[in-house]
Amino acid sequence: MEKTAQPKIKILPRDFDKRAEAILGRIQADLLPRHAAKIVAINVTTGEYVLAETPREASRKFHERWPDEVSFQVRADGGPVGRLPWA
Repeated sequence: MEKTAQPKIKILPRDFDKRAEAILGRIQADLLPRHAAKIVAINVTTGEYVLAETPREASRKFHERWPDEVSFQVRADGGPVGRLPWA
């Protein structure tokens, strides 16, 4: 079975989170309140994003557009994308 190439993270993990949160803060003005519960998949390298109803759809859209990038996923209102089954 052939392995698929994994996206390469181009920035440090601590910087990745900071940049993602900063981008989310900027785009929330456009997204809220209308899209509060939608999933945002952010390209931290470019600042662009895709919007979707589910995490799976957000991943699909993101990787179609940026196949070699790592996404940061969050709800548009900043809430969690999913919930642990025991939480």
